[in-house]
Amino acid sequence: MFMMKTLSIALIYLCTLLPTAPSKSQVKTYLSPEESVNDSTKLVDHYNFLASKYATIQLDSSYYYCSLAKNLADRIDYTKGKGMAMHNIGIYHTLRNNWISAANYYAQALDQFEETGDTENTVITMSDIASSYYFYQNREEEAIYFFREAIRRGAHLAKDSVNAYAWINYYSILQKDSTKLDSAKLALEEAKRIALKYHDQRIILYTELIEATHEFDTLRWQAGEKKFISLADSAIAMRDHYLAIQAYCTVCQLLYPVVPDTAIKFYQKAYDLGLESGYFEALTDVAYSLFSHYMKHGQEDKALQLADTFINNAHRAEQLKKEQRHFNLEYLLKNSENTNETLANNNRKLALSVMVILAVFLIIITFIFYSSYRKARQYAILMKNKNDEITEKNKQLNNEAEFKNKLLSIIAHDFRTPLANIIQLAAVHKDQPFDNASLGMMLDAISTTSQTTLDLFENTLRWIKSQLPGFIYQPVPLSVNILIDSAVDLYNDEIRQKHLQLRENISPETGILADKEMVQFVNRNLIHNAIKFSPQNGSIEINTAQNEGKVSISIKNTGFQLNGEQLGHLFEIQGDSASRNNQFKGAGVALIICKDFIEKMGGTINAFREGDFTVFQYELPGA
Repeated sequence: MFMMKTLSIALIYLCTLLPTAPSKSQVKTYLSPEESVNDSTKLVDHYNFLASKYATIQLDSSYYYCSLAKNLADRIDYTKGKGMAMHNIGIYHTLRNNWISAANYYAQALDQFEETGDTENTVITMSDIASSYYFYQNREEEAIYFFREAIRRGAHLAKDSVNAYAWINYYSILQKDSTKLDSAKLALEEAKRIALKYHDQRIILYTELIEATHEFDTLRWQAGEKKFISLADSAIAMRDHYLAIQAYCTVCQLLYPVVPDTAIKFYQKAYDLGLESGYFEALTDVAYSLFSHYMKHGQEDKALQLADTFINNAHRAEQLKKEQRHFNLEYLLKNSENTNETLANNNRKLALSVMVILAVFLIIITFIFYSSYRKARQYAILMKNKNDEITEKNKQLNNEAEFKNKLLSIIAHDFRTPLANIIQLAAVHKDQPFDNASLGMMLDAISTTSQTTLDLFENTLRWIKSQLPGFIYQPVPLSVNILIDSAVDLYNDEIRQKHLQLRENISPETGILADKEMVQFVNRNLIHNAIKFSPQNGSIEINTAQNEGKVSISIKNTGFQLNGEQLGHLFEIQGDSASRNNQFKGAGVALIICKDFIEKMGGTINAFREGDFTVFQYELPGA
């Protein structure tokens, strides 16, 4: 019975180790005095870490650090820290055989972990609650619910190391049913496989202990004894006294029917190690078995010595308190007999010593803080410079990538169609030669297409020049009236041929800050498009307006049978040439470049419908 009980207690304890599983370096140092931790949350984590480690070798020390962690976590309202502290206190009460209190603390810890979304610790705590309910409180239905919920949530974790503990729990339940021993064996093998995968020595050792228990009947008792001694020694080397106690108790129960005198020595080892580690409550059955054996075999002296030791240790805490109070009283009485002069001298010496110590301490602390500040400052400056450098390089790379993408898109979408048309016409002529009239029409088409392609090429070259690293934008004050007149003069013949009415509403004082070549490129393209797509006897208006330091220039014309949605995409590179309205074919590259130029000069450009008019409007800083 005790072997079953200790196996289950150890199982609950082992399932709590995962959140604080230490590295090799941590194992070497976790029993040293706690380091100075400036961050309160890290200090709480440190206390919880020590609490979980001390639980295997000194239970009272474990509770001390649990209390420190919980008090500090409550004070700073650190939810995960509170959850870990209450979980560790639950372990403490588990090892004290106080199962109701343990389950209560586990439930509080579960609430904290679920609040923070800590699925890993939620799975572990649910597993602990399930074990506590199943083995010690006869609440089987609730235990099975928590166990299944732990398995369900653990299955979704990226790192499946937690599942080793779930499979161990599964084994502990299955092995109680004689009809499910094969399933229990598979569960144990799966737990060991996962433990080996993540090098979890505690689970590996625990599974080996269970395997040794099952294999004992197939071995000679001397070989079985050596196996358990080796497991106990390994547990002690890992500072896991509780697992070593379990190994001693198990081998004692297995050997007792064969060689009782040899077996009882292991109970004595378990008892001695348990007293050293503070597991008084967990040793009750062991102490009773030792006492019964000694009395049965006429060893009354050992039995009485055992009883005295157990009783003395049970009352040790109270005795220590009494001794401390007695010592304090004697100390006060002794000090009261000193003369006033001796007391004054001692006080002066003490004050001087304290001042010297404080001065040295302050100097050291000041030096440490100053050194840390300098290093932190230097590191911060270094990191800032590195980050700035990386940011600038990323920006350059993004600009270069964007430029390449735009250039490839422009070439793919706007140069391909005219060149394809020329090739197609040439292919048709090759297969079936044209007559003179058709040939003339074909040559006119080729001439028009070639001119369009050349215009596109020149526009693209002008845009590429503005994208090169050597280009520097240097705006100068410019007269809008002069710019527009200069652009319109280029197209006077076309305006007369189409009998267009051109109206300019521009104040002579209106000026902008811009690059002349870039803004004139925009003006020429927008005016040319307005002329090109206006019907015979149509009208064009060029207006300006000023608002909050900005100057807007709008060019309105009749024509352009495009809706608002189509106008909104004129300045974007289309997915294919077919998606662009045939009426507006050829203007795509120029408008994309216009938009890029306007944005480089710190402005905006858009197109919209205004009654029967189509309006192209851009805005630049005023001069």
